[in-house]
Amino acid sequence: ILEGHGLGNPVLRDGKDGPEMHFTFITQVLVTPLRMVGLTDKQIDVVLLYRIFTFVGVFLLSILVYGLAWAMSGDKIFSVVAAVFVIGGYPILFYKSLFHPEFIFYGRAFSPYLGSIFFFLFLNFLIRALRSGDTKVIIFAAASFGALFYVYMFAWTFAGALLVSFCIL
Repeated sequence: ILEGHGLGNPVLRDGKDGPEMHFTFITQVLVTPLRMVGLTDKQIDVVLLYRIFTFVGVFLLSILVYGLAWAMSGDKIFSVVAAVFVIGGYPILFYKSLFHPEFIFYGRAFSPYLGSIFFFLFLNFLIRALRSGDTKVIIFAAASFGALFYVYMFAWTFAGALLVSFCIL
């Protein structure tokens, strides 16, 4: 991606020069500001860039999860516990062990935390839109749902399933 190659078709894998199976614009979007200030691909330290984005992304994700839990419950302690277990609880469930080398699953580069950031951003806007009915918040919720189609292939399916469930209820 950093060399400018396309990802090809995610289903047929046409092109076969992409780093992952699922089509995503995340890496290209995050490297674009560095290119705009005049840095070339050889001047960009990708490992350092990924580490910085991982730290900032996991922090932002924890804030969004906290905000969602607080908006739904109104309890600060519950919200902190929810944020800690969303970020750190996956390896406990997946590996069935409290202590595992990959303790923070969201520390992986770009997947799944960037898709999760936009998903939880959509959920925060959705909760605020359902409670307030403000047109501006509804537009932000719709725009964040539309962004899910470009951020991560499966994030929009989770959001769509949630919206269909709300409509059925």
